[in-house]
Amino acid sequence: MVFREPPIAMDTLTSHVPEDTVRDRPPSPTFVTTELGVSPKSVALMRSGMERAGWTLWMLTVCAGLSGSLFGYDTGYISSVLVSVGSDLGHPLTDWQKEMATSSTSLGALIGALFAGFPSDWFGRKVVIAIANTVFIVGAIVQAAAHNIGTLIAGRFIVGIGVGVASMIVPMWIGELAPTHLRGRLVTLNVAFLTLGQVIANGVGAGFVDVHGGWRYTVAGGAIPAIVSLISMSWLPESPRFDGRKGRVDKVTRTFQRIFPNASEEYCRMRAEEVCRSVQEGPVDGNGVQQHSLRTRVRLLLTGPNVRALTIAAGLQALQQLSGFNTLMYYSATIFESVGLKSPVAVSMVVSVTNFLGTLIAFWFIDIVGRRRAIIYTVPVMSAALVFSSICFYYMVPGTPSKITPDMPINHVWADLLIVSFIIYVLFYALGLGNVPWQQGELFSIETRAIATSIATATNWGCNLLINATYLSLSNAITPSGAFGFYAGLCALGAVLSIFGFPDTRQLSLEEVHHIFRHSWGIREADRLRAEKAEIAERARARDLDADDTQSALALFTSGAPRRWQSDGHATPRPAETNKDDDMHIETRSALETPDPKMRVDPLESWNDAPRASTSTTHMSGSTPAALPLQVPPSAQEAPATSPPPVEPLRRSVSLPYGVSRASFQGIRPPPVELDASTNPLSRAGIRGSALMLFVTCFASLGVFLFGYDQGVMSGILTHPAFLTYFAHPTASQVGTMVAILEIGALITSLLSGVLADRYGRKQVLVWGALVFSLGGTIQTFARGYMSMVVGRIISGFGVGFLSMIVPTYQSEVSPAENRGKLACIEFTGNIVGYMGSVWFDYLCSFLRGNAAWRAPLLVQPVIGLTLAFGSVLLPESPRWLLDQDRSEQAMLVLTDLHNSGDPRNVRAKLEYWEIRQSVLQMREEGDRSYGAMWRRLRKRTLIGMSSQMFAQLNGINVISYYAPLVFESAGWIGRNALLMTGINAIIYVLSTVPTWFLVDSWGRRPILLSGALLCALMLGLCGMFLRAAKPYTPQAVVVCVVLFNAAFGYSWGPIPWAWTPEIMPLAFRAKGASLSAATNWIFNWIVGQLTPVLQETIEWRLYILHAFFCLCSFVVVYYCYPETQGVPLEEMDAIFGDAVAPVPQHLGGEDDDEFASPATSDPEVHRVRRSISTHPRFLASVEREHSLDTPGMPRLVTQLWDTVARRSSDRGQYEPLTEQS
Repeated sequence: MVFREPPIAMDTLTSHVPEDTVRDRPPSPTFVTTELGVSPKSVALMRSGMERAGWTLWMLTVCAGLSGSLFGYDTGYISSVLVSVGSDLGHPLTDWQKEMATSSTSLGALIGALFAGFPSDWFGRKVVIAIANTVFIVGAIVQAAAHNIGTLIAGRFIVGIGVGVASMIVPMWIGELAPTHLRGRLVTLNVAFLTLGQVIANGVGAGFVDVHGGWRYTVAGGAIPAIVSLISMSWLPESPRFDGRKGRVDKVTRTFQRIFPNASEEYCRMRAEEVCRSVQEGPVDGNGVQQHSLRTRVRLLLTGPNVRALTIAAGLQALQQLSGFNTLMYYSATIFESVGLKSPVAVSMVVSVTNFLGTLIAFWFIDIVGRRRAIIYTVPVMSAALVFSSICFYYMVPGTPSKITPDMPINHVWADLLIVSFIIYVLFYALGLGNVPWQQGELFSIETRAIATSIATATNWGCNLLINATYLSLSNAITPSGAFGFYAGLCALGAVLSIFGFPDTRQLSLEEVHHIFRHSWGIREADRLRAEKAEIAERARARDLDADDTQSALALFTSGAPRRWQSDGHATPRPAETNKDDDMHIETRSALETPDPKMRVDPLESWNDAPRASTSTTHMSGSTPAALPLQVPPSAQEAPATSPPPVEPLRRSVSLPYGVSRASFQGIRPPPVELDASTNPLSRAGIRGSALMLFVTCFASLGVFLFGYDQGVMSGILTHPAFLTYFAHPTASQVGTMVAILEIGALITSLLSGVLADRYGRKQVLVWGALVFSLGGTIQTFARGYMSMVVGRIISGFGVGFLSMIVPTYQSEVSPAENRGKLACIEFTGNIVGYMGSVWFDYLCSFLRGNAAWRAPLLVQPVIGLTLAFGSVLLPESPRWLLDQDRSEQAMLVLTDLHNSGDPRNVRAKLEYWEIRQSVLQMREEGDRSYGAMWRRLRKRTLIGMSSQMFAQLNGINVISYYAPLVFESAGWIGRNALLMTGINAIIYVLSTVPTWFLVDSWGRRPILLSGALLCALMLGLCGMFLRAAKPYTPQAVVVCVVLFNAAFGYSWGPIPWAWTPEIMPLAFRAKGASLSAATNWIFNWIVGQLTPVLQETIEWRLYILHAFFCLCSFVVVYYCYPETQGVPLEEMDAIFGDAVAPVPQHLGGEDDDEFASPATSDPEVHRVRRSISTHPRFLASVEREHSLDTPGMPRLVTQLWDTVARRSSDRGQYEPLTEQS
């Protein structure tokens, strides 16, 4: 279905245009004048359709935004330049000179901003932007060529003028060019470029800080974006408001045609005349700059359910990072060395076992306890552990020095206690905060999934950067004890916010989750909905027991005979009859026929019922596919004496599109396929169903295995003597660059991968990622120097960016709803296995001599990458992408292979095909699939996804992943012992992910993340306190804390965020959403990797307190903002956020369809089965158990016993998302 704009009345277009303009305008043949009145709201809707922005508008904004990045770059590089400029100029700079060099830019910016308004009104906005770029280029050249401090100050003053002009004119130009509904966002994009300039400047400055004269390259690099922006001026249009003031109607029309590709020429002409009239004769109207400021746009964004969902997602991702977990991941070597550990093997084993046990517990109980309780129970414990760690640091070393070194005398009792606190922290982090944030995708609708996930992930990586950039400085400033106390405070704050703002969405459908956010944070509303669902499910089970016996009920299912209601409320078979209204002859079958024992029960089999009366007791339309009333057949209504007890109508959710015509969903019947027609080599070899699904999961996890291996391999070789000698003992900033540069490459490709995955397919992008990663690994293996290593790392980052986005997306699209969380956690275990493998391979290679000790571990990267690339021929393509490309037969073959379990009718495959196809048609009706449309429609989901990835980094995990040997060295484990400790810790990390396999689909995402956040905060706080105390027992205590932290993170925040984002996004935006989510992850990952070494040297133990604080923040965000997505099919995920979903299949078109029946000819019980199975395929097992009751002997007795237990449990009621008719 293709969305088309409705005919537009002339009155609509001219309702805000002066009368003389309308009177003098000739009639337009494009628009049809109607006699119907049009409301202002219709005008707004019409304009929003016509003014749907295309890619040109975004590219224009990006080009102009490059000028805005000049300000950010200038403020970012000065700190690193001041460190080395004095020695290069021949004398150290005085404080006054430093102040002048810094403040001269601000003075120039003030002058430039004050005077830029005049030339912009005289010559135009576009000319002034070009002037700003030119001035900045001149200033950068003057600074780079400076030979004294006076020239440097003069160059910075010139640059300041350009910065001031750009900071004033670029937002104005964007605001005047952008349509009303996008203006605030496009202006905000300019601010994003500003911050991006700061980040790039910091990275470039750090890379050249130890290079003689390197500050000149840093300064000169600022001219690059200015040059690019200046070249793009020839492509940029002038502001339509400026041209309108000059009366240039034709130019304004052409500008609107460029930025509004969906608008007709007549509409653009009208808009141009309206703009010209408004800017010439009257105040700026609703389309002008004055009416809708950036502040207003932000306020509109941060309102209602959107802000609540955004707060939950972003806060949880932030808490994951702010809890301090990445402090341990990156700086565990510094921690362990500082506390003077002497027994690395024993302590690492304790920490590793704790990590494993925490993940195992979370895996089993996350869907039982719920997300809310998991966070509430674990984050406070994490905070307490951090507090205890702070106390241990305080008493461990006399005098509370700001930095603890192995040669200091320490109290071993407090050191041991520090290790214990770290273990507790890691354990509880694994139980909650390590998993829950990555379930962010459950909160977003089909429209906003991609962009919301990207923003949430960006929040994760931003907090990761903050923690790793401030840890060492914080430790030096407030001592290690104070830093961990700070992290503990953040965790405590997160725990409090989680209690009051994080609902438990366990057992709620997607539609219901959306409703709980409408008026509050949804805590009580979620509990109320669960209670109602349990009551309705109990009534449904009671209705099932009203049948004569289970055997006769099974006969009804298998024979297809309708039922007649008796006076006692029981159902008995009745003869079939002819449906004259539908002109359909129905064959008579005896209800007493003995069913074929070889025939599998198909709950979608047609029921030859007579048409229902038009006067139904239900309020739903019987012609609507979503209307599934459980009501009395007309024959029973004609005979009141035999009417059954009244049955209240049930429906599938509270927000299905009941007004949708059934004609809109015709012709979606699954194509017939043969099993032997499959092109997949494994399927042709007989590997189908769960076996094929398990293989796909395990083999695809090689993609995240590469990511994990790359994280760990650098941690081992960074401390090897041969590596240090070969690279001339790199400085801390160089080490940070080698580690963190990978995240830059990953960020770039993670942003591009969404578009590529939508165009070329999920499988193809996976192959590209593996090949690019292999190339980067080869360059690293044969690196000849520092720069070649950096180049290899960034190329590997390109591959990692592809893989980190596409593997979770691919996994979510091929997994069944009831096992999606489990399979995603298995996939994440591959990441941890890669990390563990790299650590142990580093340890084994440490016994080698020469450069082979560090080149051999790097060689494994291309080997595994090529294995994945060439072995991907065994993987099927995503069935959802195939259906999106109208390749129906291939999609049905894949679904049949994935769901085949000996069922010749392929019921599950057909159901999933139907729902996917309906979702695709709905998305096509909605039209635009751009990033802008995703942000407009799926803002809440995007923010949640991005925040979960942000918290996953800010919780401190990468402090251990990248710098684990350094952390252990800081705790007292020196040389090869540090590598051994890291390897043992990695084993525990792997084991900790296993319990999540079993918990994530039974306990839920939220409890795992909540408990993990608390545990991580506790362990990080304890780690910081033990390092602060610097007692003899500090090494052992730190190891225990690190191991427990890894366990807590491994079972919670490690796997869940990666699974959450792809499953909450709709098919149209899933790739883009996962792309932005992965990009956010890599942004914060790069920040953490870049700043961790510096922060470990400056704030020392306080870095762990900072991460503990982020953990507490993540607890709060998860508790208040993250819904539960356990057991929800991808196509129904939109209902959580109140979006339209595909209705339940009832008739797929075709009069000869004997498998799906229309509402008018279907038995109510079949409708109930359809609802249940489409919501959760596990319900089919219950139907099959009823079928097995017909078998004689001992198997029947056992089956009856099992069925009795199952009926008493909450299994069926839990997976029937039914609510009462409102």
